[in-house]
Amino acid sequence: MDIPREGDRKYLDIDPKTIQQYRPKGAPVGLFIIPNWITEQEEQDIVNFLSVGEWSSHLSQNRPTKHFGYRYEIRGYSSSTEKVSSDWGVLRKHADRIEQQFPGVSIAQCLANLYYKHTTIGAHRDRETPMVFGLSVVGDINMVWTEMANDKNRYEAFIPKRSLYIMSSDIALLWKHEIPARKTIKYPDANGDLTVTVKKPEDYIRVSITYRHFANTILPEQQVQFVNRVMNDNSNVPLEMKVDNAYQQFIKENQGYLPPLLNSAVQETRNNLVVKKEKGIEACHLQTVIPKHRENFQRLFTEHPWQKWKSRFGADLSRSVCGESNIVSKCSGIYAEWVKLFCQRILGVRIELGGAFANYYPDGKATLPAHRDQYEQWVFGLSFGETRTFEFVPNDVKANIKRDTGIISIVMNSGDVVLFSPKVNDDYKHRILAEPKRTGPRINITYFISVLPGEDERKMYNPPDIQQHLIPTFEEAEAVYLQNQNNKQKGITKMPPKEILSQDGLIIQSEDGQVYVVVDGTLIPFDSMEDAVAAYSQAM
Repeated sequence: MDIPREGDRKYLDIDPKTIQQYRPKGAPVGLFIIPNWITEQEEQDIVNFLSVGEWSSHLSQNRPTKHFGYRYEIRGYSSSTEKVSSDWGVLRKHADRIEQQFPGVSIAQCLANLYYKHTTIGAHRDRETPMVFGLSVVGDINMVWTEMANDKNRYEAFIPKRSLYIMSSDIALLWKHEIPARKTIKYPDANGDLTVTVKKPEDYIRVSITYRHFANTILPEQQVQFVNRVMNDNSNVPLEMKVDNAYQQFIKENQGYLPPLLNSAVQETRNNLVVKKEKGIEACHLQTVIPKHRENFQRLFTEHPWQKWKSRFGADLSRSVCGESNIVSKCSGIYAEWVKLFCQRILGVRIELGGAFANYYPDGKATLPAHRDQYEQWVFGLSFGETRTFEFVPNDVKANIKRDTGIISIVMNSGDVVLFSPKVNDDYKHRILAEPKRTGPRINITYFISVLPGEDERKMYNPPDIQQHLIPTFEEAEAVYLQNQNNKQKGITKMPPKEILSQDGLIIQSEDGQVYVVVDGTLIPFDSMEDAVAAYSQAM
């Protein structure tokens, strides 16, 4: 194949929709090899750049390396957090070219490996890396892949110098790859089969430039693109439909190469844009609905008499707790009234409060061990302060397992609510794991509530599109709280729903036999039904 001239870049105009043409004969899904991706001059520029400075034996004594962006660790990306050289030199332009040709890809790390005649690398899979781009320079090589579920299923490919090979989807996630110890290189014949064997010269040398794309690092960039696409949609359709349309566009544009983990990252971003039911369980995550959540944080902290409890093993809990939160804290009591107003006005369900419990997390090291509630009541949890990740863990998954496809993770920001039914405890535990990078304090107030008879419980975990201007304010809740306190001083222990208080002259009787007459929205108690009727008649 003729090598294009330096000024001729047509061979680089790769269309992801037609990338399947670069899939080698018989290759597993997700493997692509693009020959002559760089020119001879670009190859020489890479050699010149890497010839300056020392190589590292950080990963192997027999395979020198150079690290760019983040130092690569064999344990995977979660361990590769040490920033190293920010000067990628000529390597950066090739990373930019990859990002340009494959929308949605973000290159955060680059690793250069130096191979000699007898250098090998054992079978491995790049952990937490759903997409790898390898630029092979100076020397040709054979690479071998082995399916992890069946080690007898192997595939071998020829990777020529100046080519770009891509591992995505199945080949990246389900197969291990290696460069075995060989004195020869197998070249393809006219049919593409590796039948032509040539010995490696004694001075054989090859440089592998590995660019890694991580789902963990793509999410912020992908999120910005995704949100902008939704917000710039001027069509007259509901937000949910705009989100679905944007998501489908992303899938359509990237379906030729986008790996499953990135699809999951986009899906998570999609879900965070709208109020949603959590994956088929009776729970939902309501975002930024709590009024004055930042302004009242210090007040909530000051009003609660926090206590340090011990675990069942006798150790102090990493968080502080406070029972009867709505009673000991006026601010929490006001939020209790807000919960009632919110359920009735926004969710369309009347509820009764059963109690409240508060947790204080001083920093990200404080945790909530996996457990199930035994209260047989709905949980309405309000989050104030630092962002933390709340998780539902299937009961058949061990409590200390950090990753499992059945675990449902919810990122709780300040002002968010998590709401779930008592039935959730039949199948899930819930927890908050340590997040050392979260340094701020957090307060969670859990209100235990019961749905009144005749109400549709399904509305609790299938909320409507929430319009911010309809959400009850803190001042509204405070007015109800103060009215209740005033009524308690008058001997009225329980307030009926607001629609009853609007019916002047109505005579009602509570469960304990107390008789009241509604006058100007206030309950006036009477000793007997006769006295109430007489008073009502005189008033009329």
